[in-house]
Parts: sequence; structure tokens; C-alpha cells
Amino acid sequence: DEVFEGAPLLVSMRQFLRVLAEAEPWKLTQTGNLSRAMLTRLTEAGALGETWWREDRPARNEVDLPRATLLRGMAELAGLTRKAKGKLHLTRRGREVADGKMRSDELYRLLMARYVTKFNWSFEDPMPASSWLQAGFWYVVYLLQQYGSEKRPSTFYAERYAMAFPWLQEEFAGYRYATPQELLERV
Repeated sequence: DEVFEGAPLLVSMRQFLRVLAEAEPWKLTQTGNLSRAMLTRLTEAGALGETWWREDRPARNEVDLPRATLLRGMAELAGLTRKAKGKLHLTRRGREVADGKMRSDELYRLLMARYVTKFNWSFEDPMPASSWLQAGFWYVVYLLQQYGSEKRPSTFYAERYAMAFPWLQEEFAGYRYATPQELLERV
């Protein structure tokens, strides 16, 4: 548990769920996002990590704080929260996390499994969506197991990934600002 306790996603998720538990149920915006008041509370509680937003203007919505969207989405995918009648509620499992009753290794496995299998990775960045890239996550783990003991550039892993899945580059074709290989390296 000591090793898992320091994982940024776990730390943020626990804090996110604690803040939600204090104010449950939390009314969502008409678009189903967290309200500005909730974003402020999450920021003040440190659930969103280091702030990068301009200090002279508070965040207006989740677009300004993508980490909030990640936490909200991951909590829902992991069955820690649920939406009902425009409000966000903790589930029984979510309450266990908020109360510190779920072991960290169990929470880590739950979040990783949902992040790998259910979460749409292209949601977090402007790169093209790729079902093959996400489905091949376990190949990335294999590559890291084989070569991860030494620091290497992303190009090293992208080249091996492209050799294993040559058809993947077709998903990144047709973009004027970069070649398929360059996009794969960025992703």
C-alpha cells in the first residue's frame, strides 16, 4: 500500500471523492459537468494537482481544468460515482474510498483497469483517436518490462510499437501537420 499511496491518480481520486462526500449529492451543470463552485472546492482541496491556470481569473468550467474531467470520468467508469437527476452521487464503493476503507492496491487496480479498457485516451489530448493504440496497452507494458530499466526516448517505443502493429499508422494518416510516425511518437 505504501507504494500505491503515492500514485498521483490515487491521491487525486481519494481527495476528489472526499470533497464530493462532504457535499453529496452535488448538482451538475446542464451539460453534466462539475459546477464552478465544485471546481473551486476541488482546487482548494488539492485534488486537481498543481494549478496551471492563470491566477488572475478563476477556472470557469471543466475545460479549464482537464484533471477534473479525468477524475469525474474515471470515478464514474470505476463505479465510484453515479449520476442521477442531474446530481453526482457516491456509490457504496465510492464511499469506501472516500472513507479510506478501500486498500490502495485495490483502488489502483480498479482505476488502471478502467483507464486501460473503458476510458477514451484521445479525450485527454488533441491527437487522433486510435482503438488499436489503446487495445495494445499491454504491449506497451511488455515493452516497458523489457526495456524500461533504462531511460529511453518515446521514439524508441513508438518504433517498436509501429513494427508490432504496422497497420496502426493508417489511423494517423491524412494529417497535414505531421507524418503518421511523428503522430504515433507524440501519442
